[in-house]
Formats: sequence, structure tokens, C-alpha cells
Amino acid sequence: MPHRSFSQLSSYAQCSEQYRLERLYKTPDTPAAWTALGSAFHRTYEIWEHAGRSSDLAVDFTYYYDKEIQELIRKQPDFSYWDKTPNVKSVEQDIKLRREHGIKQTLAYAEHALKSPWRIHKYPELGGTITLGDIDIRWTADVCLEWPDGQLTVRDIKTGNKGNVKSNLQLGIYKLGLQENFGIEVTQGEFWFTKDGTSGGYDNLSRYTRSYIEDLFSSLERGIQAKVFLPNPGSHCKFCGVKPYCRELGVIGNVPTSR
Repeated sequence: MPHRSFSQLSSYAQCSEQYRLERLYKTPDTPAAWTALGSAFHRTYEIWEHAGRSSDLAVDFTYYYDKEIQELIRKQPDFSYWDKTPNVKSVEQDIKLRREHGIKQTLAYAEHALKSPWRIHKYPELGGTITLGDIDIRWTADVCLEWPDGQLTVRDIKTGNKGNVKSNLQLGIYKLGLQENFGIEVTQGEFWFTKDGTSGGYDNLSRYTRSYIEDLFSSLERGIQAKVFLPNPGSHCKFCGVKPYCRELGVIGNVPTSR
């Protein structure tokens, strides 16, 4: 039985050539400090919540961020192959700035959490597997918020740009996962953006039914099994980690298509 996820569905829908390179050929991603920031933020926040909101956020973030960076350097020690923020002069400077920004974002989100009227429902990083037809879908929601009136909101925390969010489908999948794996009924969801500490707004998730999500993943599976992989150039290519190997835009060399 195949195992799928929202990230696979999103990757395939945006550019199935990217999916082919990332998922089938395991082509190495272009390293970037922003990926370390995202991973370190989520790990630090999870620890903080589990520790009763008493852990040292700055120390923990620095530890996990530097650990992620060292792993990226191990995989690709040549910084000329790294991505960086366009207006930053060097990868080394980008790594330093992302560390500073990450600490600020982590501290700011913790302050927001402490001042907010909601509490964490169960625990952060709720996740599991739901089976739709003959496909297993893995999911992990950052946090489920419980408000004073008992209403629940599933929240996904984004450390990247707002423009990277195209729809609320990700939240809809989390809604279904919370319902099927934990018996938690959620009617609304939101994205929270740590760069400016704002919400993307609350969305009614009722349209994300089991049949709709099953149909989407069935379509994904049919495309993969039929080996339908099409380059789809666009603004998203700017931050594509496997762009150097793309058949349309690559500069390193194309990965064969026989697989």
C-alpha cells in the first residue's frame, strides 16, 4: 500500500517534474539556511510546550539550528551550491542572519502563545495515518487550539513567506486526520506566519470531505503510476531545491526518465 502525504500531493500538483526528482530519484536538494530555520523552530516550540513552557527557547533554537546547518554542510560543503536570500552577500552571512531571525521568531511566537486565550488541545505535533481507498496518508498538524468556548482550530505554523500558501487543503487533511485518528471534530483552521506574527485568517474546513480528499490522492496515485511527470516553470522555481537537475531548467544534468 503506497504512503502519501500533503507535501507529496502539493509537490506533484505544482510541478510533477519536481516530484519525480525529489521523490523517485532522491535527487539531493540544494541546501538553504531557511530550511534549517523552519526545522529548528518547530522542534524548539514542541519542546517548549512539552516542558510546560519553561525551556530556554533561544538556547534550544540555536542548538537545533546549528545542528541542522552542520548536517547540510556535511551533505554539501561547497557553499557555491547553496541557495541564499537574494539581497544577502554570502551564504555564511545568510546562515548568521537566519539564526538571528529564527531566535526572534521563536521568542515572539512564545510571547503570542502566552498572551492568547486558547490552550493546546492534547499536545503539539498531533499526527497519524489515515487510509483512503488503498492509499495511506501520513499527516502531522503543528497544533490544535482549544478556545474558551470549546471551539477547536487546527493551526499550521509557517516560517516561510505568505505567498507560499496557495490553499487551505493542508488544513483540510489535518481536519480529517484529527477526526479519524483521534475523534477530534475540528471545523476551522488557520495558518500562522512567524515572520510578521500574523494569522492568515480562519477558514471553514467543511468542504474538505473524506470523499474529496480521497479523490485528490487517487488522482495523484494514478499520475504517478502512469509516469506522468511534466515540468511546470513558474515563480516557484526560484526556491526549487532540485532545479539544477530539471529537464526544463537544469544546469547540472538531466536525470533519466525511464524509472
